Order: sequence, then structure tokens, then C-alpha cells
Amino acid sequence: MIELTNYVKSVAAERKRDVIDSARLYAKFNDELELYWLHDSAEDLEVDGRWQAQARSNLRDEIYRLRRELALGLIKQRSKTDPRKVVDKWLQSHATEVAKYKRTLDEMKLRGEVDFATLSVAAQELSDLISS
Repeated sequence: MIELTNYVKSVAAERKRDVIDSARLYAKFNDELELYWLHDSAEDLEVDGRWQAQARSNLRDEIYRLRRELALGLIKQRSKTDPRKVVDKWLQSHATEVAKYKRTLDEMKLRGEVDFATLSVAAQELSDLISS
């Protein structure tokens, strides 16, 4: 979680926003898009050797990068708008894409055990959602 805290602080600094506002934004879209599950699943991947450890690290970094990209896209400099409302508006304007992304995650969760391939697909779906 230290890394996530650093990302929140860097977004706040870059957008000249209060850290608490940035944290609220992160918390809202993390909850709505279930990014904690995605990150925790990557953390829980068992590795066998150096290359799998590197792959897990790369996947975690990609999830952090995507979270940061989304935050930077949503939070504006010196805005007075409640960041949670900003997230709600974004979710509404991307409702179809969000629903598709959530269906994908739900299907992955039903499998029970996730692996590198599954989480790589989830990260790509998140990337597609953010870029839509």
C-alpha cells in the first residue's frame, strides 16, 4: 500500500490538489472498478523462480500505472468539484464499457483461482476501459 500512497501523493502534487481529494478519487474508482481485487490477486500469484517473480512485479506495476492514468484523467487542477462526483460522472458516461469490464472480472472471480494469463487479460480490459 505504500506504493499506492505514493501514487496518490504524486497525482495530488501534479494536479495541485489536496491529497485527501486525490485519495477520495482513488478510493471511489478503486471500489467501483474493483481494482483492489485486481491488485490483491496479482500480489497473491505464486511464483516459481526469477522470471515469474519479474512477471508478477511487471503486472503489479501495470495496475498501478493504470490507476494513476485514470486518476490523472479524472482529477483536474484546482477544481472544487467533489472527486467522488467526478468518478460517478465518468462511470455514467462509460456505463456500457464499465459493465463489460465488470462482467469480465465477475467471470474471472467465478473461476476461483486466477493466474498470470487471467490477470493480464484483466489489466488489458482495464486499459481498454480507461482509453475509451
